Amino acid sequence: MSRLANYRHSARVRRLLRSLVPIVCPPEAERLGVVDAVVDHVALSMRAFPAPFRRALVLGLTTYDLSAAAWPRARGKTAARLPRHRAADWYALWWKSPLMPQRELAKAVKALMAIAYYEQPAVQAELGYAPQAWIDRVKSRRLEVYSDAIRAHDRSLIEPDPLPSSLAARRAATREAG
Repeated sequence: MSRLANYRHSARVRRLLRSLVPIVCPPEAERLGVVDAVVDHVALSMRAFPAPFRRALVLGLTTYDLSAAAWPRARGKTAARLPRHRAADWYALWWKSPLMPQRELAKAVKALMAIAYYEQPAVQAELGYAPQAWIDRVKSRRLEVYSDAIRAHDRSLIEPDPLPSSLAARRAATREAG
């Protein structure tokens, strides 16, 4: 198995991401009980990243977490251990930072978590999002409208080629045509 497929959050990264879910996801995340599922989905997404990008993201998350301890309002606590209102303030500092790497990390984390949040079945049910029902409806309608064309195309794939296939036969057909 490749390294890419073996990625798992460290305890530090997992704790940090759990603390970020209520900050970057809609408030329903906790009520719906999807916090851990969101963190797990972020891990799955990170498995798909190239190893250097994944390492950079983990390094950025670790920097985000540890550097909070130097922030006077944090009183020596890492970002994952801050009370929610302080954690939200710390995230906002990174989101609005004049330093591009900080802003981009905040955006990347929010994007990963938003995707993970909206992929959760409980969230989709809450929103009334049922893509399979729509897919089934459209599939049956398209089969009804296009079934004759589909069958004709399927037949054309297995029938002999109506055009001459040999070079000599093509030349003869070309001469006959003028």
